[in-house]
Amino acid sequence: MQPDIADLVLNGLRDGSVSRETAVKILRKLNERVPVAVIGMGARAFDTDDYQEVWRTVREERSTIRRAPVVRGRQVAPVAPPGMCARPRQFAKGSYIDDIQRFDHDLFGFDADAGAHLFPQGRIALETAFRALEDAGLMGEYSRGHRTGVYVGFNYTKDQLQSYLGLAMKATHYAEPVSEMLGNWTSGMATRVALAFDLRGPAYTIDASCPSSMAAMISACEAVRRGSCDTALAGGLYLDLTPVRVYNSPGLFVAPTEGSVTKLFDRRNVGSFHGEYAGFVVVKRLDRAIEDGDAVHGVIHGWSHNNNGSEGKFDQAAPSGVARAMEDLIRSSGVEAEDVGLLIAEGYTHAMEEALETLGLSNGLREFTQKSQFCALTALTGNLGYLHSAIGVANLTVLLQALRDRKIPAVPHFDTPTDLMNLIDTPFYVPTETRDWEPSANGKRLGVVYCYGFGGSNTLLAVGPAPDPVEAPVGDGEDEHGELPYCVSATDADSFHAKITADLAFAEQAKDGDFAALCHTSSCRQYQHGRFRLAVAARDREGLVDALRAYLSDAPHPDNLWEGRDLTTRGRRASVPAGKRGVRELAAAFAQGATPEMTALFPPGARRMIRLPRYRMNRVRCWVDPVPLKLHQRARMILGMIAASRSKGRAS
Repeated sequence: MQPDIADLVLNGLRDGSVSRETAVKILRKLNERVPVAVIGMGARAFDTDDYQEVWRTVREERSTIRRAPVVRGRQVAPVAPPGMCARPRQFAKGSYIDDIQRFDHDLFGFDADAGAHLFPQGRIALETAFRALEDAGLMGEYSRGHRTGVYVGFNYTKDQLQSYLGLAMKATHYAEPVSEMLGNWTSGMATRVALAFDLRGPAYTIDASCPSSMAAMISACEAVRRGSCDTALAGGLYLDLTPVRVYNSPGLFVAPTEGSVTKLFDRRNVGSFHGEYAGFVVVKRLDRAIEDGDAVHGVIHGWSHNNNGSEGKFDQAAPSGVARAMEDLIRSSGVEAEDVGLLIAEGYTHAMEEALETLGLSNGLREFTQKSQFCALTALTGNLGYLHSAIGVANLTVLLQALRDRKIPAVPHFDTPTDLMNLIDTPFYVPTETRDWEPSANGKRLGVVYCYGFGGSNTLLAVGPAPDPVEAPVGDGEDEHGELPYCVSATDADSFHAKITADLAFAEQAKDGDFAALCHTSSCRQYQHGRFRLAVAARDREGLVDALRAYLSDAPHPDNLWEGRDLTTRGRRASVPAGKRGVRELAAAFAQGATPEMTALFPPGARRMIRLPRYRMNRVRCWVDPVPLKLHQRARMILGMIAASRSKGRAS
């Protein structure tokens, strides 16, 4: 990891070791366009923690809007106003995560009690961060070579109505206020992620209203571009602890009736429903990602963020401010406006606000082209609800997969264009069905993500597809003995067995040329700190498949397979240098609980990331239940109330 080059230049300018002319040249060079690669993604929404399922929902024009699950209402019933959660009809409609009380606390080093006292937003952030880092291969030995920042966007406004801290305090009768506050420390959404994964870069939480996750991702991109981080984990989430109708009545965001249908950009756009979502991406400079053999989802070419200032209102966009942000995006990204074939907008369903934002986006593009209806205009609100502080990361996750599959997703329920502006005379059209994404006249596909926030914030990203991957030659990466290590680790027996079974199925279908990448990813870029471990030294893909089949069939273990079960030492241990040790010695050491350095076993051409089957989390119930008040506790509370009353009387 290099120090921040800009800081070094400025320090040199101050102490006289760098001339002003040289400093200006270097700083201008640093500000040149540097593409940023997205190398990992993670998501949590409705009933899934798979970002591909989120994309399938959008691509297939499905909606996840339904009444909040009964279990969600029951979770807050003990501290809710009487009668607020008595019947299912009292629960709000929206796109809600099925069950927020289940958590794989063991995976993150918590015991059951500590896991129950950790606020749900923190738990979901940890699990979603795990998915993104796993998808990026930024775990194990590989992650130790990076300085990784953590940037989490979240809006706390709704938590002022009812928070998990308040729920836990009331449920336990304020018995452990310090423990409760530590478990609900809001900045912990970022810092607990850094702690859990040993990430050494900056870690903080950003509240920027609805663009919170966008602000987090822009901060991350700026950090990796200027060199203050090698990689960054960025995104955000929105979670409504109280998904009940009394707190989600029609008005600011909610449709006027439960039978309403979200109709974005339509003349009959009457409103939307809330949506919950958590998402993270892992970003790195594109040149570094290619050099490191990362699997790239797509490329962020540039970004723009500004504020309307005194233009517009606190809760209303100013087209002029939006237009300036779009102009800045096109210029700073170095992209051609007519190459932008898809814009995923905020999806705010107030008809006038929607028109103001769209007008601003159109005017910004009009500074570069007079061509009309070349860019699809969509949003996710009809599929996933209005996602608040998670809008940006959800939009980016969907856009990257749309670029990968070369598909333009439809806007659900669209019939008649809004009469508040003439879309025909803008760069936009509204897709009524999912269609192929044809390239521009320049042969390119580019997309833009936009989000607006109360107070006048405009944020945009310009995104392109991943570069074509380089095919690895067959057999690349075998050592002098022809063997390479495969490793797997888990915190419990069920997850361990599930991971081995999934990896076997993957290896059976893999190409022979991917064998070295498969071994490298499993040994150097996956979770390594569990109590259950398996290691195999294999010459080729068939040898690995044979060993895993033998293990799962309870046949005698071959001599190239080592296992460790329910190891007493768990967690991060000092790494063991490879030195002159062979593959088998290091594999055996891993199985017995060591953390050997295995990268040196792979020639540079074999150090390539390949996405293996995901780790199966073992989620169990973690929730603070009401504790019956004991007689002496009740007496103490009554005496305290009497004393407080007397003190007030004397003061008056």
